[in-house]
Amino acid sequence: MRRLHAERPLDVVHSFEWRGVTEALSAAKTLGVPFFQTICGGAGPKEAPLCRSLVSLSHEVKRQVLNVSDLQEDDIAVVPARLDIRGLERGAADPDRAALAAFRAKYRLPEGSCVLMRIVRHAPEYEASLVAGADAALTLYRTGVEVRFVHIGFVAPAGAESYGRVKRHFAAVNAQAGAEIALTVQDLFKEKHVRYLSNDVLE
Repeated sequence: MRRLHAERPLDVVHSFEWRGVTEALSAAKTLGVPFFQTICGGAGPKEAPLCRSLVSLSHEVKRQVLNVSDLQEDDIAVVPARLDIRGLERGAADPDRAALAAFRAKYRLPEGSCVLMRIVRHAPEYEASLVAGADAALTLYRTGVEVRFVHIGFVAPAGAESYGRVKRHFAAVNAQAGAEIALTVQDLFKEKHVRYLSNDVLE
């Protein structure tokens, strides 16, 4: 980082990894530049943060930080990562209607079906939420709701075993439903807009 700073002076050090905050904060102090931390999600920290201001991507994580630290409400800004699909200007967000139609066709998402979507990498810490999403879809499907649970995310280096378990659970859910109502895909993970518009509930 010193070499990078010498070549092109840094304005700020911004950390997204809670486990690396000590190193990032130390680097910022060494370079004499501001530091700030974004907590992206997950279970939240179990000990007080080292910095005096944070950005959280959810109100739940903000509450967890407040519970383990002496930070005040105003010390933590929340920039929600969840989207209310109804608030999107569909035409403006993705003018390529063909891409959306192709997405629904490729994954056999019936017209008029309610799509629940989860975008997260395959890793042990997210496995429970994927299982819960598939189970929720099954519960709704059994009540007569035409629903699909779609997960989009790459397989992290430490996530191969978790990926296998999720795939097996999705297969069991689909067998119980007698239809493919839960699926996990990786090939469209880097697409920006089409994934947002293909669902009704996104987390």
